[in-house]
Amino acid sequence: MSLRWLLLESRFTLAAVLVVVCFVVIWIWQRRRTRMTGRLAGACVVLSPLLLLLSVAIVTDRERIAAVCREMAVAVGSSKIDQVGQHISRSFQTASRNGMLDRDDFLDVVRSALKRWDVEEERLSDFEIETRGDRATVSFRATCRLVGPELMLPRHVSVWDLEFSREGSGWKVVDVQPRRTAMMPVDSLGDLLR
Repeated sequence: MSLRWLLLESRFTLAAVLVVVCFVVIWIWQRRRTRMTGRLAGACVVLSPLLLLLSVAIVTDRERIAAVCREMAVAVGSSKIDQVGQHISRSFQTASRNGMLDRDDFLDVVRSALKRWDVEEERLSDFEIETRGDRATVSFRATCRLVGPELMLPRHVSVWDLEFSREGSGWKVVDVQPRRTAMMPVDSLGDLLR
């Protein structure tokens, strides 16, 4: 946990920390009643809401990337391939069993999968996001219910690794790969698609 994460990316944790700090400072002021502890208590009460407003106002690259991932998950759950496509880069390339898939091939594969399965109750968690200039790597856990014509999986869990590139003022996906888990024993998109 870094100070940047606390101040800019975790509003609920920041709020909890600020409440505890304010209570401690006010408790100290009530015990000592000095001018310095009074000023400190007043500053705490005034600065805490300002820090929370600052945290809400500033959106980091990590928050933007997580939001893109969540928007794509909602689009998949709604079978809206065009909305998924808005977040896929024109330079998208990913390895598959039969070579490389470009953006259009990948969206066709997603479209085909969504004809076989309905994705419901999609949730993303456990984000690990690392940014390096105009590139970013992301991994997250995806949980959903998969409903097919003859089968329903009430809780399907998968882990995904994505590569992002900054394009203009936003972030676009340039590669997608599943990670091997007990529920999804594949190492590549090619294995998943066979």
